[in-house]
Amino acid sequence: MRRLWVAWAGSRLLSMALLLWGAEQPNLADVRTFRRWSFDLWEHGRLPHEWEYPIGAVVALVPGGGDARQYATYFAVLACLMLAVDAGVAALLRESRVAAWTWVVGLPLLGPVCWTRFDLVPAVLCVLALRSSGVRQGLAAAAGGLVKFWPLLVLPATRNRRAALTAIAVLVLVGTAVAITGGPLFSPLSNQGDRGLQVEAVPATAYAWGHALGMGTGVRYVHHAWEVTGSLESGVGLVTGLVALAVVAVLLVRGGEAAWLTCAVVAVVLVGDKVLSPQYLLWVLAPVCVGLARGSVRTGVLLPLGLALVATHVVYPLSYGQLLAGDALPTLLLSVRNVALLWLAVVLVRAPVAP
Repeated sequence: MRRLWVAWAGSRLLSMALLLWGAEQPNLADVRTFRRWSFDLWEHGRLPHEWEYPIGAVVALVPGGGDARQYATYFAVLACLMLAVDAGVAALLRESRVAAWTWVVGLPLLGPVCWTRFDLVPAVLCVLALRSSGVRQGLAAAAGGLVKFWPLLVLPATRNRRAALTAIAVLVLVGTAVAITGGPLFSPLSNQGDRGLQVEAVPATAYAWGHALGMGTGVRYVHHAWEVTGSLESGVGLVTGLVALAVVAVLLVRGGEAAWLTCAVVAVVLVGDKVLSPQYLLWVLAPVCVGLARGSVRTGVLLPLGLALVATHVVYPLSYGQLLAGDALPTLLLSVRNVALLWLAVVLVRAPVAP
């Protein structure tokens, strides 16, 4: 266990050093946006007009407090908060060597983006939900869903009535409070619906190659992300999304062990969705670790998962500018990552449903 924590500390220090002095600087772009939003919240008591997340995502705006105008202060507090959450996940998984080491080694493969976004918060809440039952499971799943929607997938995976009722009660209470105060209740859903096909998304692979080969497709910056342009791109995103939903429905009807089912559902969603940012790979890494601890997820998933993590890191941020410029090598790396994600989804869907 001591070696585990030494590896955790060493890998995180190395990632932070690369972030501050290396080619990882693009990872700080969202930190600057969060800092500006945090300043607005603390100084003016309002969320930004371009708010696009569930209301629980204000956790990313809390760091900095009244001194949020100081970028260095905000970054330091946010990074320390995310590192603490990261350590919390490792502690929750410490009873299983393979699960704990998968988390400790796997997270830095994705790069410093893990600690400059807030997706670690729903990840730890997903782990807590999968390790709990009843009211505590419902509270953890609801809390995670209020930050990013995906931890709510734990509820149909576990099929625990008390957990589901608890989560529904929490969501209704919070939603009512947000509606009364005039907060953004449905804007995250409408924002998701308005978004186009993100260049990193698996369904956008052909468009990325069309851009690289000069075949009339391109990229544009919309909704705080780079999306592909070309013919029928919205239709492609819709079709793949519907196919993913159909597969998810089949999986949920089929049932199985909760951690495995959560992994499989999230992996299918990542492959079929029109939006895919690099930190989203945390969504599948967290339940995979729980599944490994329970034996319902085989170690065979580690090869495609590790390949997807590494390729994602190399694409963003190390070669992201070249990808947007239409260079062939980063487009090839992105294709490798997308194939690895598809491979991972297939392995998980075909896995045994019980340990």
